[in-house]
Amino acid sequence: MKDVYSKEQITALVEEFEYNEGLKSNFMQLWQDISDYVMPRKAFFTQTGSNPQRQVNTNLYDGTAIWANEQLASGLHSYLTPSTERWLRWQPKDLNLGEEIEVKEWLEHATDRFFQVISSEKTNFMPQIHEMWLDSGAFGTSPMMVEESFDYNAPPLYFCTYHLSQCVIQESKFGRVDYFGRRFSISPRLAKQYYGDHPKIMEAVNSKSRQDMEFVQIIKPRDEFDPTKRDSRNMPYESVHILMKTKEVVRTGGYREFPLAIPRFSKITGEVYGRSPAMTGLPDIKMVNAMAKTILKAGQKAVDPPMMLPDEGFLLPIKMSPGGMNFYNNSLDENQRIQTLDIKANIPLGLDLLDSRREHILRTFYLDWMQMNEGTEMTATEVMQRTEDRMRMMAPATGRLTAEGLVPLCERIFGILYRRGIIRP
Repeated sequence: MKDVYSKEQITALVEEFEYNEGLKSNFMQLWQDISDYVMPRKAFFTQTGSNPQRQVNTNLYDGTAIWANEQLASGLHSYLTPSTERWLRWQPKDLNLGEEIEVKEWLEHATDRFFQVISSEKTNFMPQIHEMWLDSGAFGTSPMMVEESFDYNAPPLYFCTYHLSQCVIQESKFGRVDYFGRRFSISPRLAKQYYGDHPKIMEAVNSKSRQDMEFVQIIKPRDEFDPTKRDSRNMPYESVHILMKTKEVVRTGGYREFPLAIPRFSKITGEVYGRSPAMTGLPDIKMVNAMAKTILKAGQKAVDPPMMLPDEGFLLPIKMSPGGMNFYNNSLDENQRIQTLDIKANIPLGLDLLDSRREHILRTFYLDWMQMNEGTEMTATEVMQRTEDRMRMMAPATGRLTAEGLVPLCERIFGILYRRGIIRP
């Protein structure tokens, strides 16, 4: 049985969502600046319209921050969720039970099934978790959805890292994210696949409309429910999909666990959204971009310098192409002939200043801790030990990423696999 929402309840849900969107507005320009310089493919935070498209940033002259964020994401991926290793092991709450043979066998079974599913070629876990780490380093907040699939030919679950511009979040009294909202637009054809034969959707499909339809999904704790019942109306979290044009509910549901992992790289007290290394390094990132532009202009002038032409004594037009022939009055002295303008640019000094700022950006993204010294011969054991030592320096960040990202992620995956019978009781 589905939930039935009155107009007043729908209005309250929409107003709450729009209020949270207003609270997020202070971050939108900051995220736009970061995406311009760190993740240009996601640079449409401040664009308006039902389906904003990314515009190429023609003012980007240096890719240091882009590369640094990719290296940080790769480091987090290889350290926290390596695709070639088992980075999770289940343990009972009562550690004494872990010594029993049957319990050990069941825990090993649960671990095997967990990694069989997320490591499957049909499951999109690895690309989406990497996207989550990229967003963490750039924007500080990275929501990843874990949905259960009921398609017989599809894996039991699938993952999706949402663009932060679409999303709003709120915290519980314990500081954990327990409210999530997302505004998105899709074509009528996709809306029919998602929501079925809803009258408003079918009206758009039958009219062959090419205009996208805007929806809002809200996931929040349910105020009242009966935990002894197993229907969607009695799950701890409710999910509501609203067609924004008519303010109609097109789907309701529920979740037994909060279905999103939303790690925040770091957080300031009183704020809901996370802070990131890119935010810390944004002044240097902008400075390096401006310096790179200036040095490139100086280099162009040095390679192809401006020309100084006398006001008489030459037949026009002056030919500057290779092999060009110019006729002039041979009575002109040296100072009256065509000369290059000496701009006296100190390019080496500019490069030194640029390198020092680039190095600071790399340190902001923890690359000085994550990378090994080149040219140093080490055994595999030494490499592993040094990697652990370096990543231990990032414990404050990785601890929060684990607690807010990996723990709820694994609990959600385990819950789905257990209810589906993939992990045996």
